[in-house]
Amino acid sequence: MCCQEPGRAFVLNKERWVACKGSQPRYRGYPCSVWTLFHAITVNAEQIERRNSMFDPKEVPVLMNAYIQQFFGCRECANNFGKGARRISSDVNGRTDAILWLWKSHNRANHWLHNDPTEDPEQAKIQFPSYKACALCRRARSYSMFDNATVWDEAQVLQYLTHFYAKSYIKHDTSTGGWWSLSLTGCHCVSFVSVMFRRRE
Repeated sequence: MCCQEPGRAFVLNKERWVACKGSQPRYRGYPCSVWTLFHAITVNAEQIERRNSMFDPKEVPVLMNAYIQQFFGCRECANNFGKGARRISSDVNGRTDAILWLWKSHNRANHWLHNDPTEDPEQAKIQFPSYKACALCRRARSYSMFDNATVWDEAQVLQYLTHFYAKSYIKHDTSTGGWWSLSLTGCHCVSFVSVMFRRRE
């Protein structure tokens, strides 16, 4: 069970969520937007640094874990993320490994939070992507959307994630006073992307 009880989840009263909007204000919102932002960062960091021979793919998830440990309000959630981060040194070696590492981490979290009181009853936490979204990502259609034992075709998953979180989905939203928004979420997230992934000259 997550550390936040129903009705006590962190809510930003002035924010208007779009794709991360829950059926009630206490659902989804900020945690959803953090996952979405992190997925976009892993994909775009690899694409931006593709020709940089000095690029260290571990840098991205290590910084994400540091952010979660310092700033994410749910301590149990941060601790669980940190447990997964212990595998960064062994799991993230190739240029695209961080993309798949984060995807696996997110699906593990969804598995453990499925049927948790913090789960939005109208938007269940599934193993992403669904069969409908990416039929080729699953090796068999019969696996449940909630089964963390699903057999994945990771090459297809990587292709799907790389397309879904591509740069074309990110736009500068001047209505937020210079903040960045992810058009696939509609959430407003401070752009620490430029701080984390400033190109090396």
